Amino acid sequence: MQKNEVCFTQDIYSEHLATINGITFTPREIDVIACLLSARGTSKIASFLSIAPRTIATHIRNIMLKLERNSRENILDFIEKTSKDLCIRCFCYKNRMEPKAYVLK
Repeated sequence: MQKNEVCFTQDIYSEHLATINGITFTPREIDVIACLLSARGTSKIASFLSIAPRTIATHIRNIMLKLERNSRENILDFIEKTSKDLCIRCFCYKNRMEPKAYVLK
């Protein structure tokens, strides 16, 4: 993306986050990962994303299966090694705000 280009949250996902190191993630999985990066627990994530805690647990389990990891800490280690953590955080928080377009400066 270039300077002063309008940036939509879907563009951020499609161009930077849909596939990380050959592993495909859904936008909701990226939201959950972003919350994990912010050290949030299951209940806080559920409240923030307006979904049930059980759904969060399912997303975390699915992420672990995709990554072939067995803990939240291992998920964070994987994401931090890819250098996508800042992009993931931006996607999550921008995705929760209105309007849905932003100008990159």
